[in-house]
Amino acid sequence: MNRLSAVILLVTFLLYHTGYYVFYLFSSYAIEASWGNKIGADDFHENQLRETFLPISIPYLPDQENFVKKTGKFELDGRFFRVLKQRYAKDTIHIIYVQDVESQHLATSFRQWIASLNPEGAAERGSEKVLFTFVKNYLRPHFTIAFSLPTQLEVLKFS
Repeated sequence: MNRLSAVILLVTFLLYHTGYYVFYLFSSYAIEASWGNKIGADDFHENQLRETFLPISIPYLPDQENFVKKTGKFELDGRFFRVLKQRYAKDTIHIIYVQDVESQHLATSFRQWIASLNPEGAAERGSEKVLFTFVKNYLRPHFTIAFSLPTQLEVLKFS
């Protein structure tokens, strides 16, 4: 009986710590699949589309007259966006993108879950730092690039 209760408590503990992460993985896969369908169908209104220019010189890349469909996502100022089209012309990459509300909501809920596992003041207490470092391993690292535009500085986080 003791062994059974220990196994049940251990499984409950593992589900508590990894269950939401498994849900996060399946949800992010579903979001990626739905975006693949949306991009393939080109089902966007003109008022949803945004365009940005990134001045960058890429050697041996010819200028493109038309936009080419691209898929990708990036984070800017805590908001998530999806790249739809891009082209390279006159040492500038022109990117057309839309806001990704589903990924924003999923990331927010995941961050809230991680914050709920880390009790307030755990950084001061040494015994609970182990829990924080254990949970921190669930976060995916982000690749960050800083572009300097003529009018503003943008930090893009690609995941």
